[in-house]
Amino acid sequence: MTEVFSIARASLRMGRAAWLLSLPSGAKLVLLCIIHHYNDARGCAFPSLARLASLCGLHKRTVQGHIALLTQRGVLEVSKAPGLCCNVYRINEAALTPTPSATDGAENLPTEVVLAAPAGGDFSGPCAEITTQNGSNGIQPQKTTEPPAPPCPPPPKVESALPLPFSSSSLFLQSLPSPQDQAALQAWQQVRRAKGRPALPNALQCQQLLNHAASLNQSLGWVVQVMALNDWASFDPAWLHNQRPPPRLPTVVAPPCTEAPQQPQPQRPEAPPVTPEEVAQAKARMAAWLEEWRGPQPTHFAPIAPCGIAWADNIIASAVRGETVGYAALDFACSVAKVSRRAVRAAAAAANPDL
Repeated sequence: MTEVFSIARASLRMGRAAWLLSLPSGAKLVLLCIIHHYNDARGCAFPSLARLASLCGLHKRTVQGHIALLTQRGVLEVSKAPGLCCNVYRINEAALTPTPSATDGAENLPTEVVLAAPAGGDFSGPCAEITTQNGSNGIQPQKTTEPPAPPCPPPPKVESALPLPFSSSSLFLQSLPSPQDQAALQAWQQVRRAKGRPALPNALQCQQLLNHAASLNQSLGWVVQVMALNDWASFDPAWLHNQRPPPRLPTVVAPPCTEAPQQPQPQRPEAPPVTPEEVAQAKARMAAWLEEWRGPQPTHFAPIAPCGIAWADNIIASAVRGETVGYAALDFACSVAKVSRRAVRAAAAAANPDL
């Protein structure tokens, strides 16, 4: 197509052409960043390598690789300028010319073809037209679209029915057998419809109502009557105590749910009383076991001879005389004197038969 206008600034012209180049995404990003810094008066750009890496979000070595690729394809010319520590980039505008493609859209259409669309520019509707110039001064429209298809009929409305596939929903309805409960259920359904709720609750809400009735030790019909009397769409046991004024309750209270009778637990038979003879036998057996555990007592002990350590001999002598001696002191004195504690006790018993 003929250009309607021309771009005077070289940076804008090169930026527009760079978008149509077939380059890797990273190399195209670096090229656009260099064009962004292009100086039209000098005909070059001189951003630093660190600035290019920071703006493109790439590493310096990655930016250097993309610059090498652009230089190899003839898009960039890299040089050094006196007084500048960074590179100077010159862009070959001739290398930015894109190759013609069949998928460029409206730019590849012939000049004689004009697209006409309804208001809004929507070509997807049934009224879109394609007109061609037939050599005359006027333009004759030619409709190439098929006649519009008849509109699809709306889906038929299905009457809202509340299926109850869950056992909790079925149990909810089965728990209201009496006519009074059925009348309360119909009144409660009208309350729910007035508040924009379904006529019957779902399975989870049914299970919750059953649990509330069991926690209050009341029947489900009593709960439904309370909701119908107070215009409640749902039920909470706390509302019975937190409402001011208190809620209205049914005059005839249904009998509370009777719990299953508990089976009596079997009682253990009482043990027969212990006789005095059995107590004496038990004590004799305990004494025999104690003597067996302690071992046989020696009948004769060697005489206790002084060891030569004054404090140990004094403690052992005091124990033999029957005086009160600490267990730890006697044990330590016997270990020093190398005397058995049984021998000391036997000597004390022989010397003091009255104790």
